[in-house]
Amino acid sequence: MKHQIFKFALILSITVFTNLHSQLCEPEYNSGSSIFYIEQYKIADYSQGYDGTFFADYGDPEYHDRSNITIDIMDSVPFDVEIKTYYSSDVAIYIDLNNDDEFTNDELLDQVVMEYDTSRHRVTLLLEGITGARKMRIRTVDDAAGFAIDACYAYDNGMTVDHTLNIQAYEPQQPVAHFNTRSGLTQFGANDPIVFQDSSEWKPTSWLWKFEGGIPSQSGSKNPAVIYKEPGCYKVSLTATNAQGSNTIEKDCYITIDKYCYPSDTSEALADVDNYINAFSLGQINNDNANAQGDQQYTYFANSSTNLSINTEYTMSITAGDDAWSMAAWIDFDQDGVFETSERILAEDYIFTYPIDVAFTVPENAKAGQTRLRLRSINWLSDDDATSVTGCSDGTDGETEDYNVNINLLIPNPNFSADTTWLSHEDSVDFHDASNNQTNSWLWTFEGGVPATSEEKNPTGVKFPDPGTYTVSLTAGNDAGSNTNTKTDYITVEYVKSAMFSASETTIETGNAVDFTDESDNEPISWTWYIDSVPFYQSEIPAQKNPSDVFFNNVGEYDITLVVDGLADSKLSRTKKRYIKVIQGTGIDAIENQAISIFPNPNNGTFALFIDQLASKQSELFIQDIQGRIILHEMLEGQSIRKSYQLNDLDAGIYLITVNSKYQTFTQKLQIL
Repeated sequence: MKHQIFKFALILSITVFTNLHSQLCEPEYNSGSSIFYIEQYKIADYSQGYDGTFFADYGDPEYHDRSNITIDIMDSVPFDVEIKTYYSSDVAIYIDLNNDDEFTNDELLDQVVMEYDTSRHRVTLLLEGITGARKMRIRTVDDAAGFAIDACYAYDNGMTVDHTLNIQAYEPQQPVAHFNTRSGLTQFGANDPIVFQDSSEWKPTSWLWKFEGGIPSQSGSKNPAVIYKEPGCYKVSLTATNAQGSNTIEKDCYITIDKYCYPSDTSEALADVDNYINAFSLGQINNDNANAQGDQQYTYFANSSTNLSINTEYTMSITAGDDAWSMAAWIDFDQDGVFETSERILAEDYIFTYPIDVAFTVPENAKAGQTRLRLRSINWLSDDDATSVTGCSDGTDGETEDYNVNINLLIPNPNFSADTTWLSHEDSVDFHDASNNQTNSWLWTFEGGVPATSEEKNPTGVKFPDPGTYTVSLTAGNDAGSNTNTKTDYITVEYVKSAMFSASETTIETGNAVDFTDESDNEPISWTWYIDSVPFYQSEIPAQKNPSDVFFNNVGEYDITLVVDGLADSKLSRTKKRYIKVIQGTGIDAIENQAISIFPNPNNGTFALFIDQLASKQSELFIQDIQGRIILHEMLEGQSIRKSYQLNDLDAGIYLITVNSKYQTFTQKLQIL
């Protein structure tokens, strides 16, 4: 809507004059009114076309002489004129100020070009020093080509309406205070700027506004701007004063502030085109707004709500008007007052009048309690993409509807896993919760375990000292209740001799080395050592069973595993998770060649190669002797390499390992004993 202010505003009464005949020219059009007709108009408090039936329609007569209907206004008191056309039109307003039965260019008080998507115009007029009857003409034409609209010229298409104004003399009186918001709305979002507009009678000269809960809390301006930060319903009062006295008006609960933004569009097109929301249903909500043309741009159906449960799928059904180009919907699942992209449950284009059914699932992390669903129809988008619609703005013409939804928690379905379900009497096991539905309490019971119970989400280091089979149960709960999952004979414990080992240090700086020592008790005859499941050392010689000087160049926590083969051909293993912790060192040796790690180094030709931070997913590896001869060349796949090599046929000596990856080259020295 376009609203130009010349200083205008109020009407007092309507009188029908049956004997008044126009002496003015009768306007003509070459091709009738066509699509350039007037649907609605207001002059002061007189209106046509606002009662559900438009003033005119396609093919109606182009001239409406209503000069026998006289509208009373007051000299020196502003009044509004509002015009709504069906299609893009040029609009002019004439008043015969000198009462000579002619409309001249000096009496052309307003002219505007109205586009199709904003085809409503409001202007405020003020007549001073004039009393008595004056003819008024509102004229639309298809195209004035940038020139002043002539009051009588025969344009191709358009419509003209004539009225008579009865201008009464102004007599100073004590003000009668009136006000509204400039937008005409009384519901806003927090921090929305609200402009209040004085519409008091009898020319007040000073104003005192009071805004309960507003910033500022009071103002002496005629038309102040105010914001409200907190949701609520707020009182507004205005005291208008002139030389004749003062008058106060107080409106309780006049401004309603919602924590959700007030949606905006670029025009008031709901009364103009069929871009409304016709019907919406979801669960207990069944809102049938059939023939809803002319609905408000925004409606909050506070008494319409439905219940939804997390991790549950629902289907909503929507029917839109003829011109509803795009449709979008959101649910504020986290209840933060913002309709975020991740909370959008619908974005559909080209829907028009056909009903659409949309399925969505309430996410696992939705917050329990009452929240808001927002549904928006948009008539036109510059990119024809409903995913660009936000919860508060964007688009030309449209309707927005809000509903309440209650998010309910479901009782959790307990589930869990263990790192292993078979272990020796010397081992421990970690358990992992896999329950759903926002579980926030846990009670574990470990038959035969140490500890026997736990309230941690993921208990670690649980031991079962005695051989046997043991049952584990988990009770998972939230505010909706609790359930228990029991896994009978879930853990099996055997008494076995096991592989045992220790390290000279378990926390070191980068660039330093660790010595590992076998402590197994089953008389092993071979040893295989692993770092993060990659073998790095093997031996069948008891004197060489313990890898020493195993250097760690990269920060991290490393699992160490020892697999031993005993005399009875029974292989035993032990893994110590995150056993070696490597922190950043500060010396030169600590920061050199950190991208490549060799375990151990020196070695007997069997080693593990770790490479991190490669720039590309494919790289080349070269192993060369000190004369530059290539011993091994291969391609590596991945940006993080964990690989074991057995080059036991190489002669003892120094070799270079080089890795080329895109713009990177890494080199590390390899020593074979």
